[in-house]
Amino acid sequence: MELRKMRKTFSMGDLHPSSKNTRSYTLDKEKALQKKSEACKRQHLMYELKSGKNFVVEMSTGAYEIIKKEIHEILYNSEECKSYSVVQKQDGVENAGLTVDSCYRVYNKKQNGQVGTMLKFTINLYHTSCSMNVNGKRVDLFINDIFDGLCEKVKKEYNEIELLNQSIESYLSQMKNYTSKVIQKSITNKEIHPENDQADQFKDMNNSQTKNFNRQILDTQYIESDKNICPGCRKYVDDGIGCDRCDFWYHYECENIASNIGNEALKHIEYICRFCNDDMLYENRNHLECDANEESNIIAALQTSK
Repeated sequence: MELRKMRKTFSMGDLHPSSKNTRSYTLDKEKALQKKSEACKRQHLMYELKSGKNFVVEMSTGAYEIIKKEIHEILYNSEECKSYSVVQKQDGVENAGLTVDSCYRVYNKKQNGQVGTMLKFTINLYHTSCSMNVNGKRVDLFINDIFDGLCEKVKKEYNEIELLNQSIESYLSQMKNYTSKVIQKSITNKEIHPENDQADQFKDMNNSQTKNFNRQILDTQYIESDKNICPGCRKYVDDGIGCDRCDFWYHYECENIASNIGNEALKHIEYICRFCNDDMLYENRNHLECDANEESNIIAALQTSK
């Protein structure tokens, strides 16, 4: 089969395996969406080196998405970090299965290419608050070798990030309005027909309509309705991979995937693109309120970066 038609075959975890840490709370979806929406209005980059060698960065939502991808690319593929070794990436997952944070632990690299024992710095990315905390003995290496380049990228793509923030904010606003209307309709139905159990009906309706709504938003967000247009770079895909969730095609480089992966070994592996992985945050699920103590810990972490 065509290499471009190699669908449903690859997971980023196969390239750079990541472990998972379960967080002992369930994400409050409404609060998380509100944080994302508010972050769209922030300055693209605000940073401060705090006591204890904690380098704290808060970003606009659009800038965060770009920087999150860029950090992954720099750590694994750039010349700037050829003297570093990134140990297995670690993702924080809450009770409903949503990834709420990611952590890269960066060590020295020995002359033989193996991972050393000296932890240089740790990068903590907090997805719901669009913030980052870098700490460790050599935070200066991160600032000089990585962060300066990130600032240049944000400066260069300033207008594009502005448009991205507008699109995200519009999307979240429509999601909020849609959800409110569905909930209000359910409440009204229960008041009119209190003898009927509307819970199952509401769940089925919301799941199916939200899926269609998400697809419409994705189509309008990337302008081109042709699913052969890569949402990452908005160029036609001659050589790439398809997402099982949204059915869009992506260039390997836009998804940080090596294009020389064997077809047979990956034939039956499901692939979900980075956009859909992020959009799982917005799926309609029955989320419980965050545990109060855990929420306090998260807010405290944000102040030193999440």
